[in-house]
Amino acid sequence: MLIVLKLLYAWLLPPGIFLLAILLAYIFCRKSKNAHRLLYVFALIYLLSIHATGDKVIQPLENWYNQPAVSDIKDAQAIVVLAGGSYDGVPDFDGFGQNSESSTVRLVAGLRLHRALHLPMVLSGGRLFKDVDTEASLEYRMLKACGVEDRYLIKEDRSRNTAENAKFTKEICRQNHY
Repeated sequence: MLIVLKLLYAWLLPPGIFLLAILLAYIFCRKSKNAHRLLYVFALIYLLSIHATGDKVIQPLENWYNQPAVSDIKDAQAIVVLAGGSYDGVPDFDGFGQNSESSTVRLVAGLRLHRALHLPMVLSGGRLFKDVDTEASLEYRMLKACGVEDRYLIKEDRSRNTAENAKFTKEICRQNHY
């Protein structure tokens, strides 16, 4: 089921959505007199999916809450870093596999918080396929290379999606009294 969901996402997110839209348009409108209108639709879809437009649309969501200052985070007991994808098999100087761009941004933010607060870090991210390393393991390797001690790192490596990240991380936090 998880594989089906991932394939569905691939077709619903760019560029898959463009390929699907073009295919459907061709099938349903190839004999239509108004086929030129499809160009407008594709242009609109394209504009709504590029970074410049997407950034403008998502900016209000990103600014919905004020970013707290480190000095305002008084009751925190742990830092949770959710993985956001990885690239398997990519050679690195101390192993194989790399975090995706979004995972790296999250990891760096977690590292900065750790250095400021000296709190343990729960690294949450499993694997989708059996023959790849877990995302938590990649994050762990990166943080170790940045000098974070083992005693501050806890891996949650069973999750395959955000719902499981939350479920399994909650279990770890309960077990460790965070």
